[in-house]
Amino acid sequence: MNVSVRATVCAMGIVALCAPARAGLSPRPVAGRVQPASIDNTATIGVNNLQMVVTNVGSFAYDATNHYGKADGLYFPRGTNKTVIFASGLWVGARINGTPRVTVAEYSTEYSPGGMSNGTFVPDAGRYHVYKINRGDSRETNPDYANWPFDDGAPALKNAAGSDSLDEFGNRIPTILGDQSLYAIYNDADPGAHTNGAGRSDPLGLEVQQYVFAFARGGALGNTVYLTFKIINKGHDTLEDTYVSLWSDPDVGNASDDLVGCDTLLSLGYAYNDGPDYVYGAGAPAVGFDFLEGPVVPAPGDSALQFGRYIHGFRNLPMTSFNKYVNGTDPTNKIESYNYMRGLWANGDSVTDDAGQVTPFQVAGDPVTEAGWIDVNAGDRRFMMSSGPFTMAPGDTQEVVVAVLVGQGDDHLSSITALKSVSSQAQAVFDLNFQIPFPPPQPQVWYQPLANDVELIWSTEAEGDVQVSDVLHQRFVMEGYNVYQGESQAGPWKKIATFDVDDDITRIYKDEFDPAIGAVQRVMIESGANSGLKNHLSINTDRIKGGGLINHRPYYFAVTTYSYDTLNLTEYNLGSTLLGHLTEALETSPQAITVVPSSVALQLVDTARHVSGQSEGAVVIRYLDPANASGHDYEVTFNEDRTWNLTDLTGGTTVLADQANQSGDFLYPVTGGMMVQTIGPDPDVKDITWEGPAQWVTGVNWGGRFFGGGIDIGANFWGSSIEDQTQLVPVELRFSNTNKQKAYRYLRGANPNYAYQDYRDVPLTAWDVSTEPPRQLNLCFIEQYALSSENGTWLPPDDDPETGGREYLFVLKSDYAPTPNEFYTTRSIRFDAPEFDVLYAWWPVVAAGHSSAELADGQIMRIALNKYNTSGDHFAFTAPRPGQASAEDASAKLKSVHPIPNPYFHTTDLEPGLTQRQIKFVNLPPMEATLEIYNLSGDLIRTVRKSDLTSDEIDWDVLTTNGLPPASGIYIYRITVPGLGEKVGKLAVFTEVEQLKIY
Repeated sequence: MNVSVRATVCAMGIVALCAPARAGLSPRPVAGRVQPASIDNTATIGVNNLQMVVTNVGSFAYDATNHYGKADGLYFPRGTNKTVIFASGLWVGARINGTPRVTVAEYSTEYSPGGMSNGTFVPDAGRYHVYKINRGDSRETNPDYANWPFDDGAPALKNAAGSDSLDEFGNRIPTILGDQSLYAIYNDADPGAHTNGAGRSDPLGLEVQQYVFAFARGGALGNTVYLTFKIINKGHDTLEDTYVSLWSDPDVGNASDDLVGCDTLLSLGYAYNDGPDYVYGAGAPAVGFDFLEGPVVPAPGDSALQFGRYIHGFRNLPMTSFNKYVNGTDPTNKIESYNYMRGLWANGDSVTDDAGQVTPFQVAGDPVTEAGWIDVNAGDRRFMMSSGPFTMAPGDTQEVVVAVLVGQGDDHLSSITALKSVSSQAQAVFDLNFQIPFPPPQPQVWYQPLANDVELIWSTEAEGDVQVSDVLHQRFVMEGYNVYQGESQAGPWKKIATFDVDDDITRIYKDEFDPAIGAVQRVMIESGANSGLKNHLSINTDRIKGGGLINHRPYYFAVTTYSYDTLNLTEYNLGSTLLGHLTEALETSPQAITVVPSSVALQLVDTARHVSGQSEGAVVIRYLDPANASGHDYEVTFNEDRTWNLTDLTGGTTVLADQANQSGDFLYPVTGGMMVQTIGPDPDVKDITWEGPAQWVTGVNWGGRFFGGGIDIGANFWGSSIEDQTQLVPVELRFSNTNKQKAYRYLRGANPNYAYQDYRDVPLTAWDVSTEPPRQLNLCFIEQYALSSENGTWLPPDDDPETGGREYLFVLKSDYAPTPNEFYTTRSIRFDAPEFDVLYAWWPVVAAGHSSAELADGQIMRIALNKYNTSGDHFAFTAPRPGQASAEDASAKLKSVHPIPNPYFHTTDLEPGLTQRQIKFVNLPPMEATLEIYNLSGDLIRTVRKSDLTSDEIDWDVLTTNGLPPASGIYIYRITVPGLGEKVGKLAVFTEVEQLKIY
């Protein structure tokens, strides 16, 4: 590094405002002051391949306090100590009454935390740190989310009408672009802050609202960080000929071998190596900044993008100048800095390129092709890329959006090509307003706490989700669900189950840098087993601590969805073994739910009353959100097509109509805080039983039941005209050598094949037993082996004992006719006529060593059917709302109330933390209740009230009314439920802290 010609000034205070000298290099030029305590120099954004320091004073990619081990502030790859930028910052310059003023953020900064009011800075409010939130955060898991500074300009999520979206508690919701977002507000209105030699002018009167975000992705977005600067003139002066600049001191690995350049078409400024680098080796990356959205200026007939919408009569300025200099030739005053912004040399002279042409863009050639003006004589470079001029009257606002980018190829020149590709894709994603693939929709998760068990149920809207980005050449398809258990509401999370699509994809891998070994590792990011998608899991084991779930102890679970990129999918093989696939996967963040198993659940699984009908069905009600239960009476009825309806009898409304699901799974809609599982069997054969003397048939081979409509392959083959299974009837085949009936005989192998032969006796009668008296049914059979064994009988003694000769017997729907119908005597076998509807087809297998001669009277085959739900079946139930319980149920629960643990030994598995004592009084009815704790002298030492009607417990923190631990000993507890009664009992408490006289 060249020796600086400027003096180095280090101001020591809460923040070190100068960079430390590095081995063999001179320190950075610095001037500054002691900053207020609210300066935040420790925040970083780091969800992809980049980790960058972000401050609330205008500088970024600069570690002013060496908090992360070195002053450099942009690490690539994330997790290493390799850096590509030493320092960067936002500079703004303008003329006020013809005189230039410049505000800089360099190695020291002229911005201060916070906003402006009445033309000046707002004093330090103690809240102006860098706020950092992640996709999936909540008010419970992240204080920055809960305290998001909306009143300081931090963006709020908008609804379709353009108003602020609100959560269920009426709170505004932060905007989270990408997967991680950081917000800070700062201003240049404090004259005492303007001490940097490159500025050192009066304030411009600017407030800057800075929003930084990035995507946890691979590809181009994995090497991109977006920065948005909302710049507001809150001073009293009009700013003329205003320029906004991105200043940077890039150090691509080693600081002394860097070159810089710009691409005017991409509005891109960048730095790269002159060859191999001793930090990065041959594949030294390139780093740059891209003006994605510049300031707006009037332009009749044009349109400009600002604050997410297009405004007519304006246009966005691109990069309008690019300047470079080496360490030691830094601007020393506001005039030189302002000249650089204007695209001039520091002394105000015009810049000319290698061809002698005046240009505001230094080194705008192409280093890859060596065309045009390119940088030479590598060294410790600085560069400024600027956009302007524009005018800002008091109250005017400009928005500038830039991207920090890194590209890496096989060598220093291919890295420039890679960087420009990243730049183009980052710009395209911005132009699409970030409408790119995201993880599949987050499922809604419900739960039901049971005794030592938890039922998790989640919604299915993510299934089949496909998201495509032509810009990124990616296509993500939903692949599965992951279920996690957390150590707390905020994690860490342990995956306990995966349910994935049954396809060719199981394990998904990606390549990522492992800082532990200092190299890229191939790691598995998703692991499925082609289990098929499910939306329910019963959990009875604690996968964090081991053992079973403990009643009344809180557990934390989450369900996520994930997808994978099908367009960039490659096999990952080890030799000839397929281990999985290499591609990018997207997964939602765990959203914690808290579940407390209970030995007497507040709302048990309820079974509706079967008011009328003969079905074997049932209606199960799962109260997944008891707080929303209505207390109304409900009825489940069935339509002729077997669909069902849920009616609110109290409200007189149809809640659900024409529902088809009767499987008993967990794919039913959740309404009114409950899932109504209407369950019933399909119209089908329930079982086949035998009665009578020793069976001569050793097995029943149901080769086909002919229902028609393509339901069974046999139906299609034989052409049965039975429309659906509801036309089946229960049947008895009563075998006898004496009590016989006629059956139509067809012969296989005749010419024509399956031709009708005659009307023959068979040793059985067939009966429809659904009627009273039973109705006798028609039969037919097919005789096989016409050339060798055909003898005109069904089940002759000489049939093949291994197969039964495939002597098919068909039970027909039509009534038995002692005289053959003319239709059957003139046609080959056809089952496509109504009078020939086939209910059942059967062929027996005669065991070896036996024959049909063993047939005896009294042998009966019974074909029983499921009793499915019909329009005659009605079910009814009441959904009790919180606090609504019968006196009998409430009294029973009150009698079962007891403390756990008892005795109490100052620490238990039920306590939320090591320092948090807790005794639970459980099994309370869903009503208001009061707990009183007395010592043996009859003194009341603590009162706790329960008003939550959805809770079945009261927690005592084992403290007296004065907040002191009670003495060890025996205590009396009394629980009172208004209008119901009370429960009194004893409780033994042993604590490690004794308070004998004060309570």
